[in-house]
Amino acid sequence: MHIGGIHIIFGLGFLLLTILLTTVYAYSGYLLIAALQHLIYKFKKSMAMSKYIRGRGPNPDDKIARPTLKYYNKKALYVILLSATIILSVVYVKQRLYWMGSGTAHHEAKEYFVAGQPAFGVRRIAELLWHPENPLVVPYTKLQEYIFQKGSALLPEDDGESAVWRNMWFFYVYTRASKRPYRVDDNSTQVEPRMIKMLDSMWETLEKMATKPYACKKAKRDYYLSFPTLLIYYDTYSAHYKGKIIGSYTAILNDQVLMGRKSLLLKWLDELDMKWDYKNFRSIVNNKYPGVAATKFIVQIRIVRDILLSKALHNQFSCEDPLVDRLHKMYQDAMSDDIQRNSFLLYKKKNRDQAKVLYISAVYRAQGSAGKYLLAKICGRRIPTEKNVIAGPADKLSLYTYSDKEVENVFRNELKIFIHGERND
Repeated sequence: MHIGGIHIIFGLGFLLLTILLTTVYAYSGYLLIAALQHLIYKFKKSMAMSKYIRGRGPNPDDKIARPTLKYYNKKALYVILLSATIILSVVYVKQRLYWMGSGTAHHEAKEYFVAGQPAFGVRRIAELLWHPENPLVVPYTKLQEYIFQKGSALLPEDDGESAVWRNMWFFYVYTRASKRPYRVDDNSTQVEPRMIKMLDSMWETLEKMATKPYACKKAKRDYYLSFPTLLIYYDTYSAHYKGKIIGSYTAILNDQVLMGRKSLLLKWLDELDMKWDYKNFRSIVNNKYPGVAATKFIVQIRIVRDILLSKALHNQFSCEDPLVDRLHKMYQDAMSDDIQRNSFLLYKKKNRDQAKVLYISAVYRAQGSAGKYLLAKICGRRIPTEKNVIAGPADKLSLYTYSDKEVENVFRNELKIFIHGERND
């Protein structure tokens, strides 16, 4: 195991800060429980005293048990401090063994990274209960931002590892459950500065993750596995650049900057595909992380479809476009009963419900039906027959199937050239 020189001392200092902060939080929880116990005791005693004074009950001191928890409890404080020290130290040691072992690099910077991992672990647990921006979580976030600042300063600018750190520590708590900053949701009707700031930071992170080399093999592995999730989040919520999620699709397809970014996202995903094939990393993804493969596939089919609809909107659509062939193959793969071709079928073995959601989103609903409209009605491509290998009759796929008329109504601007023969000038 490597050691990053004197920086190990600073790393241990940050670990100590995390332990102390966790102890303060845990003891505060103890104080809250103690206060509640004392409050209940006072209420019960008050009620009993009222009866006692009226001669209708015994002396409260003989009946009501006094609180067992003291506000200052040296033993409780010791147990909490010891528990926090043991648990967080175990996390720290495990992270050192992994991130400072063979196949790693930038060990001076890694001293800060492994020291920040225990704080990240606490934030991940807290995020199950509260929003990432909850005031109770903010002290950990601020501590981790400072650790990130110190550690990333020791990483080379032309290395992608700092982007991996940023994604893991600051974006994962949002992307894991599709959370957005406080008070930003689908009903937002104006540009939200906090959302735009986060999207811009995500774009910079995606770009660095995809285009920079990695001296650390384990950081590169994390890029291979985490990139599709960050990318699909960014692509999904980039509508906030237009001020709203609902009703902004045409505006997005008209935006040269956003469509240029979509083309780059697709390029980076295709490059990731090739990287997965190097040394057969794809088999690791398919066997251990099929959800990552399914996520990558659905965002690829979605971006290809968006690009083709944007071309239709700008009178540039052609059935000879290589993207039409690609989209057709994607539908064939998504609807295939061959597990070697179908990422959703592979994912179904691990998470049937989520695989079904991704499949229906890819092939059915408005956008999935729009892709089939372009392929079948406009370009005469044959759409595979539904084999019900992922979603069956019980899922009522007909409810998610749009007729050609319904597709033309939803995408009347994008498909105007096909519906009325009108050009969008």
